[in-house]
Amino acid sequence: MPPTRMTNSLLLVASLIADCGLTYNTFAQYVFLGTEEEAKDVLEHLAVAGVPVTLSRPISTWNEDYVKLTDPEYILPVTWMMPTLTSVGGVPSVLVDRSKNSDLSTFIKGRFSECASKGSEKDGLCNRVEIYHDITGNAADLFPSDDVIVTAAMRGALYHVVSGGSHETMDAMYELLGDNCYQNECAYEISDASGGWKKRVYGEMYEQLLDVKRKYDPENVFWCKHCVGDEE
Repeated sequence: MPPTRMTNSLLLVASLIADCGLTYNTFAQYVFLGTEEEAKDVLEHLAVAGVPVTLSRPISTWNEDYVKLTDPEYILPVTWMMPTLTSVGGVPSVLVDRSKNSDLSTFIKGRFSECASKGSEKDGLCNRVEIYHDITGNAADLFPSDDVIVTAAMRGALYHVVSGGSHETMDAMYELLGDNCYQNECAYEISDASGGWKKRVYGEMYEQLLDVKRKYDPENVFWCKHCVGDEE
C-alpha cells in the first residue's frame, strides 16, 4: 500500500490510445515522491519513449486527494459503487495466481469480444477490466506461516483483476480466475454460487479471525459489511 502521508508529490499519468476494432485506452498511473522540478528527468525518459504524459496534480495526502476528486457525502461517499440490475456493486475483483496466465488472457479477449458484439448496455460487460501487478506474486510456500492472517491467494497471487457485471458475469469470472478477492476491493454483493463473501474475502482464515473478533469485541461494537463477524 502507498504511504499515508506524502510531501511534495506529483501524480503522473502516462496514456497510450490504440484502435483494434474497439475504441479503448490504456494508462499507467504513478505517484512521484518529489517536486515537479525533480520529476523532469522521469518525464523526459517517458517522452523519449514516445509515451504522452499528463502531470495531473500535486498530492499532500491520499485522503485530501480523494476528497478533491469525489466530493464525498458522509453517509454514501461514492454512489457509483452501489449495486444495480447490471452490476454487483463495489469494486468486483479477483486475485489471480501465476498459473492462471492463460485463463486471464482468455478472459480479457472474451470480455472484449462480448463487449463489441453485445454493446455496453448488456449485463455491464463494457464496464471495465483493470489488471494490477501490485501484490506479492510469490510462490504460496514462500509465506507458509499460519500466523499470517491473509489468504494464500493474497500471499501468492500475481495479479489483482478488477472487472464488473451481474452476478452471472462475475460468477463466471470467479470460476475461471480464482477463489479470493483483495479485501479492500471486492464486490458489494457476492453470490452463494461463487462461495459467498466469507470464502471470497477471507478464505481459509475466516474462522480463526472470527475467534479473535469474538474475544476482543464480544459486543460487536466495530462492524461493517463483509467484515469479520458481519452476520453476528
